[in-house]
Amino acid sequence: MRAINDAGAHEAMVYNNRTQHKAQDWLRRHKLDRRSLESLDSKWKVSGTSGRRSMRSAAGTIVRAMYQCACGYHRNVRQQRESKGEASLDGEEGSYEAGGIDDGNGGWTRRAPYAFTGCLAHADITFVEENGFVLRIKAYLKHNEACRDAPMIRFPAVPLHPHVICVAQQQLRGNASVSQIRNKNLELLAARAYQDQRTTEGANANHRYNILSSNFRSLYRRHYREHYGININVAPELNVHNWLDEDSRYFKPTLRTAIFNYSARMTKQDRAIVCISTAEMRDAAWKYCHGKQLVMDGTFGLCDSRILLWIAMGVDEENSGIPVAMFLFSAPTGSKATHTGYNTAILAELFAQWRDWLSLPENRSASSDPDPQAVFAPAVAMTDTDAKERGALLRTWPSIILLLCRFHVRQCWTNRRGTVLKSLDATWRSRVESSLQALEEALLDTICYEDTVRLLHRQEDLYTQASSEGPDAQQAIAAVKEFVRYLRGTWMAKEMWHSWARQGRVDAASMMKIAVEVVLTTTNHLESFNGKLKVAHI
Repeated sequence: MRAINDAGAHEAMVYNNRTQHKAQDWLRRHKLDRRSLESLDSKWKVSGTSGRRSMRSAAGTIVRAMYQCACGYHRNVRQQRESKGEASLDGEEGSYEAGGIDDGNGGWTRRAPYAFTGCLAHADITFVEENGFVLRIKAYLKHNEACRDAPMIRFPAVPLHPHVICVAQQQLRGNASVSQIRNKNLELLAARAYQDQRTTEGANANHRYNILSSNFRSLYRRHYREHYGININVAPELNVHNWLDEDSRYFKPTLRTAIFNYSARMTKQDRAIVCISTAEMRDAAWKYCHGKQLVMDGTFGLCDSRILLWIAMGVDEENSGIPVAMFLFSAPTGSKATHTGYNTAILAELFAQWRDWLSLPENRSASSDPDPQAVFAPAVAMTDTDAKERGALLRTWPSIILLLCRFHVRQCWTNRRGTVLKSLDATWRSRVESSLQALEEALLDTICYEDTVRLLHRQEDLYTQASSEGPDAQQAIAAVKEFVRYLRGTWMAKEMWHSWARQGRVDAASMMKIAVEVVLTTTNHLESFNGKLKVAHI
């Protein structure tokens, strides 16, 4: 191709209003007019993911399309390019008919209807999309002999009708699932409700109306490209870097202003870090979290890459959760599971950067502390039982009151209780389980540490008195003692007790000067947000 270009072997033509008839005649002669290109047996295909680019102008949408002879396409080239994330960043997707598909074994299967012959014929055409007005053509049209004699060796793929794609895209914008899109397609198909469906003869149609499983990849790519401006053919880290690089033509100022901490992953030892807080989130952090309650939690399974997400949330006057910051970072190389890819140090580093960024003069809002030297600091933090997360919060804000989500505490106690009681017979299991559940409720409601100690002793003494009732009773006593040992060993350090007992909420209410009933007891606001984020937005 380079030799052809250097030798000046291309035809190059520029057209205007007076010469449009010549342009259209040229397209028809070489089967590059719109009607010929729509034919399923056409040899011309858009070249790869960067083969079609467009821009708006006063004359309409200016499109530059590179058409390549199907006999000059080799599937290995695209496979290697996509595996390296080297697709174009411009967001246009090429024709899938000429491409290949992953065969499931790391190789690709050719789908083009013609065999590869090494043909170099191609045409670079610039035109106005709305009316087909041709502006420029640069082409090399010397098909090699093998190409000229090449027969069709497989049936060409039949593309989806544009209206089918349009309906599916509307559903995706409404967060529809794959099954919902498939059901809608079957419903409209049965009703013959798609455009042109009633007048199209199936045997002669150049489009089809039934969505296949293999179409969803293309539908999702189009959705992300058109709705979000994201080309998922490109490696994610390249997309992010170009959006945030002020020297890149893909730079997105709005996105850049929403990110207060970005670090690219340049080597295997690095973490990719993206910390997000929009202007609205920044103001909400000062209004609802500074000197007040902060809810913090991490979520995993965000995507098929090893990415972790921590979310900070406040609660507004309507008792609704308001996200105030998101901390997105990659697990280090060598992590066997995503949820093991973090420690107290990385969380403390990110939380401290958020604190320092919010405390800058330019990031204060009308809801900020009137003291211009004040450092952003929540009074109370509600978390689950993650010790690394709690340690990071204490490193960042040493005076913060840490509270534990009661749901997560009871979940831990319930799981342990089930384990120690599983070998008891039904009668004793029911009796002991009711007693231990009452103990747990009493423990959570304590406001004096010594009362908690006494409750545990009383529970042990209660069942010691039943030791004469036989072997089943002895087994029940052992189970109770094991559960009490678990509570003492895991949950009874005084700082830990303060996090889950009522006394912690009383102290939190006193610090914030609010009623104890207003102090959060669970991380439910954030758990709900996580669920919506994963299901509806990712």
